[in-house]
Amino acid sequence: MDPEMKNFEEFFPHYMALHSKPVTQWIHVSFTLFGTLLILSGLFTGRYLWVVIAPIVIYGPLFLSHFIFEKNKPATLSHPLWSVRADLKMAKIKILGLWSKE
Repeated sequence: MDPEMKNFEEFFPHYMALHSKPVTQWIHVSFTLFGTLLILSGLFTGRYLWVVIAPIVIYGPLFLSHFIFEKNKPATLSHPLWSVRADLKMAKIKILGLWSKE
């Protein structure tokens, strides 16, 4: 069971701890960015099916990375909105090379 957290600032360190392996980090970053592009492309081109399937495209591999590599439960199951925000923040941190500073 995930610890009770009152806000995103309390949640984010817990989220980061669930992503300890570089392979999981890069899978999350890659599919978060791909999914974001899929959603934006769908919205701008009117291909709304892309927007609808984006969560499956994004979260299928992310969930598998937790079960295969991390051996833990994705935080998305207990904190879905904070997890989306954390996915985007982690992508920014990883791409900018700030991982060890967070």
